[in-house]
Formats: sequence, C-alpha cells, structure tokens
Amino acid sequence: PQKQRTTDLSPVNVENTILMRSDASWKGDRNVAGLGWVIYGENGPIKFSAVEEHVSTPLMAESIAMRAALVKCKEMGVHRIRCEADSKQLIACIRNEEPIIYGIVSDIVALASEFETISFGWISRLENVIADGLAKQCVVVNEDVNSLT
Repeated sequence: PQKQRTTDLSPVNVENTILMRSDASWKGDRNVAGLGWVIYGENGPIKFSAVEEHVSTPLMAESIAMRAALVKCKEMGVHRIRCEADSKQLIACIRNEEPIIYGIVSDIVALASEFETISFGWISRLENVIADGLAKQCVVVNEDVNSLT
C-alpha cells in the first residue's frame, strides 16, 4: 500500500498511532543544543535526550531533535506516528519543505516517507514541558561536564 504523509495541524485519530513530542534548548555562546523527545506509547511515555555540538541556530537545534526522534521511532518499529513540536517555524518548514534548513528538513521528509502514517503539528510550549525539560537538562549537564575539564 502507498504510504501517506499527513502534514496538517489537526489531530490524527488513526488506531495504533504513537504520539511523539520533541524540543531543543540552544546555547548560542557555545553552539551546543540539548535535545529532548518523548514517545507516548501504550505503556506510557518513554523519554530520550541527547547533546549535539556545532549547532548554529535554535531552528537547527529543533530540527536535529525532530530528526533524532524520528530515527528512534524507526528503531523502535513504530509505523504510525503523530509528531508535535513547539516550534512553529520548524513545522512550517516541514510542511512546506522550505529551503531555510533544507538539509535537515530533507532528512526529516525522507524519514517521514518510511512511516505508514505520519503527521506533523505545532503544540504550545506548555503542552511540551516534558521534552523541553529533557532538552534543558542536557544543556546544563553538558555545561557542568565541560566546566570540569
């Protein structure tokens, strides 16, 4: 069957659809980003985080977080997914495939084509507090580790 990519902002009411929320925290003085994402499955939320260096903008950080989350979902065998982020600019880039951050958006779109059903939507920062907290925590831990060296 042909795979479809839904990119509207409406909720997806497809059976067995997993919800994934991603976020990033960026430290411009060090070009470091903390990435956080949460995958809400049948057994509750699963939390992930990572640190990425050499990140030039907040939008780049948000994009890297979304890409990392999609890679993890593929590794976990997820087939139907609703992706949410609190970056309106990122969601607009994915939906329109604008060349603002073309390379990473291309990666996201390519990964999206591997899912049976996928959609991307914007959520408020208040709805994304768990992923936001994970991302911020990564930046703080990275600062602490770097201050020891």
